[in-house]
Amino acid sequence: SQWRREGASYTPPFLLPKLRILTASPQALPNLTCPALEKYVVTRHGGANELEDAQPNFLAFIERSGSPPLHTLHIRDWHSFSDLEAVRVYLIPRITTLAIIGPGEGVLDILSRHTTTEPEGGETVFDVLPALEHLELHDFDESCLKSFFYLILARRSVEETAYRSLKSVKLVRCFDSIPGIFTSPRGTDFKQMFNQYMGTTLEWRFLFRFSMNGLQFIVE
Repeated sequence: SQWRREGASYTPPFLLPKLRILTASPQALPNLTCPALEKYVVTRHGGANELEDAQPNFLAFIERSGSPPLHTLHIRDWHSFSDLEAVRVYLIPRITTLAIIGPGEGVLDILSRHTTTEPEGGETVFDVLPALEHLELHDFDESCLKSFFYLILARRSVEETAYRSLKSVKLVRCFDSIPGIFTSPRGTDFKQMFNQYMGTTLEWRFLFRFSMNGLQFIVE
């Protein structure tokens, strides 16, 4: 039979031609082919190094699925990566929406890394996710605030508009120090907003300026 390998029976991957959202461990990917996949929610069911060990599964899945229109990635447990650099395998360039479920300061640092082709006027090239538009963070505490600030600074201070892709940031149960200017309803008295602005830290002032220049902040 064409589905026999080395004398053992072999079951080909299930073809799910219309599936757009997949929630599964990378260990399950060898059993699936999803040519229409748009969103992948990565879960962990095995050992501590499961997500690292399954990196070849993810890359083979993408290739076997014929480069699906995958644009959204959620990983629920970044602490599963004992080697943080292993995260990079899952951050393929086509991803435009990324959700980090659970604190991961090191992941923010990876998202911030970039190089400039020339000292002045050169192109800015991000190490991962050059087309990132929407970032969602869950349960990040104050210890990650500096890394978050540098990430936004890197992604929004790019002079070339073509490389300034980040459009929105959603914060869920993050940073107790978020000032009221990010949560105040529209129409709030200008004097009240000014007092809130002056009463916060320099980092939050910079972030508020970005919000006034097109970066949307959603706080829950």
